[in-house]
Amino acid sequence: MQTEKKRILEMVEGGKLTASEALILLEQLDETSKKEEEKQNSFLFELEEEPAGNHKKKSFTEKLSKDESFNQKVMVAKDKIFGFVDTALNKIKDFDLDLNFGSYFEVAHVYQTNDLDFTEISAEVSNGTIEIIPWATKEVRVECEARIYRAKDELEARSLFQAETSFGIKDGSMAFLNRQKSMKIAARILIPDHTYEQIAIRIFNGSAQGENLKARSIKAKTANGKIHLVNISGEEAEIDTANGGIILDQASFQKLAAETINGPISVSGAFHSIDVNSFNGEVKCLVENETCERVRAKAVTGSIDLVLPDGAGIDADLRTNLGGFNVNLGGIDVIEEKKDVAKKALRFKADGQKGERVYILAETMSGSISVLRNTHSE
Repeated sequence: MQTEKKRILEMVEGGKLTASEALILLEQLDETSKKEEEKQNSFLFELEEEPAGNHKKKSFTEKLSKDESFNQKVMVAKDKIFGFVDTALNKIKDFDLDLNFGSYFEVAHVYQTNDLDFTEISAEVSNGTIEIIPWATKEVRVECEARIYRAKDELEARSLFQAETSFGIKDGSMAFLNRQKSMKIAARILIPDHTYEQIAIRIFNGSAQGENLKARSIKAKTANGKIHLVNISGEEAEIDTANGGIILDQASFQKLAAETINGPISVSGAFHSIDVNSFNGEVKCLVENETCERVRAKAVTGSIDLVLPDGAGIDADLRTNLGGFNVNLGGIDVIEEKKDVAKKALRFKADGQKGERVYILAETMSGSISVLRNTHSE
């Protein structure tokens, strides 16, 4: 937020803002910073918390809990990333955690089953990456490549990996789980090409990827890592990360919600309702279907770029404090416009070739807002 504060003070010096206007903006920035830290801490605690129904293996964890030096290193690592102490967000910007505790052994392991009696998929690792891909084979295969720290030899490393990793199918749910931060897991999960009830991914530190996924509900959450999903579809999707970008390409959902504290958001596809929010990063939305009814995009320090279907009518409400508007829709009916230096607003309607209308609410503090038509939409 320091860049925005400096910009506000420079506008006061240049006579573009009054002291009272600047004070209001600075208070808004401080309030936003508090919300960022609260949101970040909620991410951390939620991902640290064991989901209901998970029964974590204890042997290796109990052993490590007796090692005070190891626990100290874990706490130091947490402080560096998630910053419980002062300016948390600034400490994790552009920082890729590798939880390196010294030497390690590499372990490769494959889980495989032809038990397909499940409609839900849950995948979670504390440190590493998860990639989920459908394939034509009627079986599940989880390919793991792991780095195991603090093991005496390769045999112990493999034993520790197997003790801390769970995979199985029970009560209609397939679950893969490793919550041990002293291991870095790269998991590639191959699943039958079906439409599932739910697919859920949780990662403490690391990235999530997936393509060609179909489920009524898709959820992905990371505390420190990007999320990149391609050609995914369903009824609803919830995508969240504290530190990292979000890319959803060729997506199709009735309801999409995506949020990041630090990073850009880029979504494209067909939606009924979109709600995207980035505290520190730009937001880009490409809507390809004329039946979309609502787009809500919010940013604090970044710009917002909206590309809407060519044939739909538009009801828009745009707001920015320090940025500007770029609206190129081929003719609009302005309902309300404010051009104050510290507060700009634009409400307008734009007719389309068809009866459908999409409601747009876009708001950013220091960025600009662009609204264009997608001339290539069907």
